[in-house]
Amino acid sequence: MTEPKKADYTKSADRLCNPPEILAKLQELRVANTERENLEVLLRDNENYKMLRETQKSLFNLVEQIKEMIDAQGSYQDLDAGDYALKQRKTSVSYDPAKVKEFIRDYAGVVIELNVNKPKLEGLRKAGLVSQEDLDRCSDTTESFAYIIKAGGNQPKQDSPQAEVQQ
Repeated sequence: MTEPKKADYTKSADRLCNPPEILAKLQELRVANTERENLEVLLRDNENYKMLRETQKSLFNLVEQIKEMIDAQGSYQDLDAGDYALKQRKTSVSYDPAKVKEFIRDYAGVVIELNVNKPKLEGLRKAGLVSQEDLDRCSDTTESFAYIIKAGGNQPKQDSPQAEVQQ
């Protein structure tokens, strides 16, 4: 039987230099995972362990239901109680060099490098040399979302099931 091919990240890895300290941590991780697997085998028939696993499944299902409700009905926040069930929007703006050349011709050479230099472009806007409308015509805006779900104002204890879920 042949061993499955392992993924090679040589072309996409950032600063691939195989530090020995990371290898040591990976070995610790391997040992810890083996210990976890062995404990799961030992605990599988334990009634408390079964209850814990069921509670974890229940928590996961509740979080999924809350996410669906947020998508359907909107976000919820109560600062005094510390209750949060919200979908957080993250916005990213990028500028198209061709559009900057078209709409902000006089300053394109200053702000376009291999990519548009956002701080310089923002400086031009703050100085009143270009308008926000000019920038909007040159930019593409993308949004990504993260769910933040937390019940109650207290942080979970280090050794307790996690009450806050961020994805």
